[in-house]
Amino acid sequence: MPSGVPAFTFHVRLDANLMEQVSLFDRGNLLTGSRSATVSEQQLVEPEILGLDAGGAQGNSDREVILLWIGTICDRDASVIVDGSLVTIIEGPRPACDAMAVGRGVTLEYAEPTKASSLRVEYFAGWIFQ
Repeated sequence: MPSGVPAFTFHVRLDANLMEQVSLFDRGNLLTGSRSATVSEQQLVEPEILGLDAGGAQGNSDREVILLWIGTICDRDASVIVDGSLVTIIEGPRPACDAMAVGRGVTLEYAEPTKASSLRVEYFAGWIFQ
């Protein structure tokens, strides 16, 4: 996990009872805000940009980008690192459990107009502990 103080910390809902804490690190001070993406925002993301355990980004407006990724129901924390055009998602360690895939998303609010197509998204699944 990255070191330092996250610029934003919030929770995203995985199901009716489970939440995942997201710590967002803004290495270039490019963002004015970030939050959990709404269900309607997540539905705007084209399914073809995602694969199993993959992440993708799609524009919501000229300054908002929806970042969506697939993890498991067991994930409890993730770090998102925005470093120029590279966005890295790192899931924290998770217990062994039902590996049901669950999508989750965050909305990145940029200070300047930003095209989602100019971003490269990398996803790293968390390691499993017993």
